[in-house]
Amino acid sequence: MDLFKILSRRHVSSWEALESLRLGEPWRVQTVNLHHVALAGRHKAFRRAMETADYTTADGWPIVSLMRAGGIPTSRVTGSDWLQSVTQSGALKSHRVALIGGSDYAAEAFRNMVGETACYSLQGKKTDWDVRRVAGELNDRRIQICIVAVTPPFGDIFAADLVSNGFRGSIVSVGGAVDMLVGIQRRAPAFARAVRVEWAWRLLSNPKRLARRYLLECLPTYILSVLPQTLALAVGRKA
Repeated sequence: MDLFKILSRRHVSSWEALESLRLGEPWRVQTVNLHHVALAGRHKAFRRAMETADYTTADGWPIVSLMRAGGIPTSRVTGSDWLQSVTQSGALKSHRVALIGGSDYAAEAFRNMVGETACYSLQGKKTDWDVRRVAGELNDRRIQICIVAVTPPFGDIFAADLVSNGFRGSIVSVGGAVDMLVGIQRRAPAFARAVRVEWAWRLLSNPKRLARRYLLECLPTYILSVLPQTLALAVGRKA
């Protein structure tokens, strides 16, 4: 998989670029990290979701390094930071917002933070969701921004399917960011993010859930796929 080619097509390389996208217009943003790359190697539907996203952002230093090696001066842009920013700035309060996923408690806390513009919510057993019906309901309720708080691969595939089934607003997949926003989960401290060891902090905080993902999926993906592509791009630019 030529990861750089996929990500460089419509890459959002900075916070300023992401914030310049007009909320409510028909676009879908997908953040990409090592776990996403690993999933794309095994799930055709997830890879299609990544390839068909209107915009991508780099989540984590391995993807940032890849983009920079290819000549794109990228910064880390995550779903968690985006959600916190638009919530604190009040940007969501001028749009009709939907939340797909998360727990009932997280959805209620999110509605309390955003206010009455949070006018559609879907929780419960995700395998029971009918994406065609949901896309129709979002349009019927004139939803402008759809936040998909479901972990990959299901969340990103569902987001892509909303578009293919006619949803006409903005979609951002944020994974577990809503839980972090409302305080159910703790985000890594700022110092851990600054020195690029957020993954280690998260692993130590929840080894049972994350050990397989980080050590058996992400690490081999970095060594066998992302690092070689990064080195090849760097060498090619110097040649």
